Amino acid sequence: MNLTNRFQDLIDRGVAPTLDQLDALYDDASAVDVDDVLGEWAGGVFGLGHPAEAQLEAIKWAGKSFGAADDVAPIVCFDCENDGGCLVA
Repeated sequence: MNLTNRFQDLIDRGVAPTLDQLDALYDDASAVDVDDVLGEWAGGVFGLGHPAEAQLEAIKWAGKSFGAADDVAPIVCFDCENDGGCLVA
């Protein structure tokens, strides 16, 4: 099974993956080119109970933005009353 399918399988199970499963997925991933990650990326969590998950929810974390190799906003948040697409980095 390729890496994309393995990742989707972890999501589709409906239960939090183990750290070992995530580590194995990460270890098997190859490097990507900058051009492959440019743009806006929606964020998410696996529900492992890490304290940072609650912090990301509290700040209304939306994801990341990659404008160029040296132009990255790792924390992009919703900044609207209704989370209707107003983002701030």
